[in-house]
Amino acid sequence: MTIGKICKNPLLQNSLLYTAAWASAKYAKPNFSTWKISIIAGVILFVIRCLIRIGFFLSPTKITSIYPTAPQTETSPIGINNPDNNCWLHALMQFAKSIPRFRSYLSQEYPPISKFFTHYARAQNKNQPMDKALSTKLRRSLSNRRIRFNPKDTIQEDATEIFTQLFSRLPKRSPLHCRIQKKRQYALTSVDGKVPMFNPEKNSIDSTFSKQLPTLQISLNEKQSFTHPIPSFFTRAVIPSKNETVQRNGIDGKPHNYPLIREENAFMERPDYLLVSLGRFSFKNLTSKKITKPVDIPLEIQLPNYPTDHYQLTASIHHLGSSPTMGHYVTYVKKNETQAFLCDDHQIHVITSKAMLKACKNTGYLLHYERVT
Repeated sequence: MTIGKICKNPLLQNSLLYTAAWASAKYAKPNFSTWKISIIAGVILFVIRCLIRIGFFLSPTKITSIYPTAPQTETSPIGINNPDNNCWLHALMQFAKSIPRFRSYLSQEYPPISKFFTHYARAQNKNQPMDKALSTKLRRSLSNRRIRFNPKDTIQEDATEIFTQLFSRLPKRSPLHCRIQKKRQYALTSVDGKVPMFNPEKNSIDSTFSKQLPTLQISLNEKQSFTHPIPSFFTRAVIPSKNETVQRNGIDGKPHNYPLIREENAFMERPDYLLVSLGRFSFKNLTSKKITKPVDIPLEIQLPNYPTDHYQLTASIHHLGSSPTMGHYVTYVKKNETQAFLCDDHQIHVITSKAMLKACKNTGYLLHYERVT
């Protein structure tokens, strides 16, 4: 475990603090008075807090300056100085700023974000990174608007989770929404394989419709071999099990459990863009585990029911680290066909499109694809 991870772990922080207090009281000399023990404990706690603070800057998840710094223009992204642990917020704002429809919605719905984008434009004109105080102010303002996260700069958050919260207020008829059909097909015989389903033409398939952001939720499994996981969102064969079943009447007139064997998703209207959310974390017993195996991510996507349309990768949020609430977040934004911007807090780098695609395979968390007309 690295210094950065140790110092950013709240459990280890508290353990160190309590250990220091206990040791100062247990091993103090008998003739030491209470106030002397308190002073010693205070000094030890102060030193530990300083080490913790140093650990934030020694974190190995930061991207080093291996890429050239981007020349500042009126259209290139601007860096955002990080007061502490606001990299997730910076990544989210860089992501939304690069996508006009997202920038427009967030500016209309959230005045603090609108003010932040105004300061962003001013910083672009001055060719200098944004002040970290603006980042702190935005975080505290959003926490007061029913966005569930900690307002303190020392706490890391999950960028994708906050993105979902920010867009949860969309009306059903919003142009950002898309009508999606989901089909679930069940086996024609019960789990025990004995009782056929009654009226299978009607009962073997469930179909539901919803209006939501055109998001491809891709579930990842570190045991599987990844080869273009995105198409699995549209058609996924399921190994029959007792965990995913539906209750239907059998030919004997009694209810039985029938296992799920297939899932299908389809867009009922042509979306102008696509979001791809990669499930890189698995949660079990209140703990999270990151799936670090590379994922085969294409530069272009074609939808099964709209084969003539092409969607190109334009922006992505990446997570580096072992937990969604630890580590570091950065954003990649497409510049042209051969280059892209890497937005890493106050640093903006120019990279190749191949480097962006490689990063998406290894650390991509939320991807944006735009329909090419």
